[in-house]
Amino acid sequence: MPRRRKRARSGESSLFKEAEGDGRKRFEAYYRAQLLGSVVRDENDFTEMMTTFDRALPATFRFTKESGITDKLEAELQGLTTPSRLEWLNRRGWRLPIDRNSIRKLAELRPLHLWLQALDEAGEITRQEAVSMAPPLFLQAKPGEFVLDTCAAPGSKSSQIIEELADTDGTKDGFLVANDSSLPRAHTLVHQIKRLSSSRYAVTHCDARQFPGTACFDRILCDVPCSGDGTARKLPPMIHNWNSNRALSLHALQTDIAKRAFGLLKQGGRLVYSTCSLNPIENEAVVAALLAAFSQDIELIDASDIAPKLKRRPGLITWHVFEDLDESSNTGGTQSTYFGLRKLTAVKGSNMRNTIFPPSDPTIAAQLVKTMRFLPHDDDSGAFFVAVFFKKSSIMPNIASTQTSIIPASRSGSKKPKPEDMRFVELSTVANIDAICDFYGLTDPTFPRDCLLTREVGDGDAARKIILVSRATKNFILSSRARIVHAGVNVFHRTSQQGTIMPYRLAQDGIHLILPFITTRRIVCPPQDFALLLKGGSIDFTLFSSTFVQHVQPLQCGSFVAVLESLASEKTSQDQNKSSLAVVSWRGDGNYINVYCGKSDISAIANRFAALQDNTIVPLDAVADDDEEENHHAIEDDDDS
Repeated sequence: MPRRRKRARSGESSLFKEAEGDGRKRFEAYYRAQLLGSVVRDENDFTEMMTTFDRALPATFRFTKESGITDKLEAELQGLTTPSRLEWLNRRGWRLPIDRNSIRKLAELRPLHLWLQALDEAGEITRQEAVSMAPPLFLQAKPGEFVLDTCAAPGSKSSQIIEELADTDGTKDGFLVANDSSLPRAHTLVHQIKRLSSSRYAVTHCDARQFPGTACFDRILCDVPCSGDGTARKLPPMIHNWNSNRALSLHALQTDIAKRAFGLLKQGGRLVYSTCSLNPIENEAVVAALLAAFSQDIELIDASDIAPKLKRRPGLITWHVFEDLDESSNTGGTQSTYFGLRKLTAVKGSNMRNTIFPPSDPTIAAQLVKTMRFLPHDDDSGAFFVAVFFKKSSIMPNIASTQTSIIPASRSGSKKPKPEDMRFVELSTVANIDAICDFYGLTDPTFPRDCLLTREVGDGDAARKIILVSRATKNFILSSRARIVHAGVNVFHRTSQQGTIMPYRLAQDGIHLILPFITTRRIVCPPQDFALLLKGGSIDFTLFSSTFVQHVQPLQCGSFVAVLESLASEKTSQDQNKSSLAVVSWRGDGNYINVYCGKSDISAIANRFAALQDNTIVPLDAVADDDEEENHHAIEDDDDS
């Protein structure tokens, strides 16, 4: 049942009687009172903002740093539409002159739709709202740093951070912990990040307010759950169903998440707090609460020198606390102002905090202009709020998590525990790692065999999937009490195929990481045979060239990797740009080859193959019709909320 709003008490000032029963009118009246004359300069500026909210949001995306064929893809894009660059994003971001719904629905835009889908699934691009790319930009993560994304789902910002952690020379071992409090959303997060095939991350499922551990992170992003009214161009119901209660109910949660994050941040570290909300209760009020709580330990940074081409406005130094009345009440349909916690808690309940109100300390209020507001009409985007903090000294221990473990009880008591409840262990403790390495010729002493992990299994069971993680990621996984949903890249899968002496086959997901070390099951493939493998499925020997068959036929039944001839002699680091063209296949017990490569992987490889041959890149029409665009942490309207 939806919660009914309580009636206003006598003595409270009344505003915006005309806003009764209309979410848009409430939205407009509320933000006229909050923003006009400060963040929003004048009535014309305000009208332009509201008019922009009425327009559909242009689709935007960015090329991933790992893409080895960006120039080719940009040429293809300009043949499909008339895009413009997001100049503030190091020339990697693009804005299309069309909104995402039109791209999905209009038949004449189907080629563009398929192009975007295929490249998104392949990890060549990430579809993401432009202003949503700002928080990771201000985080400024660098290779070798340990980073936490406290509320990471659905994962576009996390993937952006991972790109920044990529180490080209192989000497810096940084990693990302991407966390979310919802297990289904955590799995969405895994899907988003897995596209990048990185060994430098772990996805966790925890309440961010109780994330276990000590101050071990160099950078932390707190893109907290919020009311989400800044996303109204993408989600019009955000305005039509708008009320101020959402912000009031979320302030305490947002503050507590950020407080816990400061306890996890190293001295000298950076924390970015962000929301996709316009509401000062969720924005400046939270920042003021943090400054008041840790006045000697943290500093609000002026980040105006970062991405100067990205238009932003300074934050508020004061605001109002309004209350929406029940639309069915007989009080005249007014919106009321509260001037203190006593009256507010009398109406809203005891979960309200005094930090909802503007700070009484003028030194704190003066700092709030360092926060940044991104408005939709400044850069044809959604609305966002960003604050950047520096941790000067150790935070008092009263914000540290007192919980020693957040692993659910099902780990020890359930007959069939969920996969997330089975902890990761080193592969060598549960499987014959020597046999695997010998079969694939992984004998190079630099091969990181100690970084092969798998889920702990019961007696008599065998490990199903084997992942490869960076050493720093491994150390986190094995020492943390967090619930690990996924980490790193799958490099081996257990197979039920008959006739092989090796029960573990290669996984396409991570082949680029172990390809430089494989010696005995690595077959050079001429271009014409490689093109045939990209058709997928089971392929008879008679269709391949005799040269290729001569190399495959002597192999024992089992998994092998076919490497494009021109790249066969190249050996690159684990953080190569995924340019190696290799297809995981299976040498059957007859005269045939099975291709173990999914549709999205085939699409990615086919695009790179076409780029090498200077052909037109055509995405596969068979790619799933899902839209994995960024979906901000907006709290949905819920009857039980």
